[in-house]
Amino acid sequence: MATGSGRAPPHDIPKFDEATASITTSYNLDDPFAPWIMAAGQPHEHLMVHFSSEDMAAMMGGSER
Repeated sequence: MATGSGRAPPHDIPKFDEATASITTSYNLDDPFAPWIMAAGQPHEHLMVHFSSEDMAAMMGGSER
């Protein structure tokens, strides 16, 4: 955050190239932990990733917080 301004500095949010990234633009019920691009092509598109309980425990140092 910029000092004293109360606002975050401007930044560029990268756009995903779905074809190059080989990431789907829809959630896959058969593979719920697969990443996908939500709101593809929109200004607010973002990468979605779900983690299993085991992965979360590993990332959090052995405990879920």
